[in-house]
Amino acid sequence: LLPAIKRYEEIYGPLTLLSPTLGKCPWQWIEGPWPWEIEYA
Repeated sequence: LLPAIKRYEEIYGPLTLLSPTLGKCPWQWIEGPWPWEIEYA
């Protein structure tokens, strides 16, 4: 389960506030594109 969570978070972002993918700044995710701004192939 942990590898699946890690892969999901690498692609889509953190699932929880304690996720290690948040990095040093927990609000860095807001600087990226919103889901409706991404063009999926």
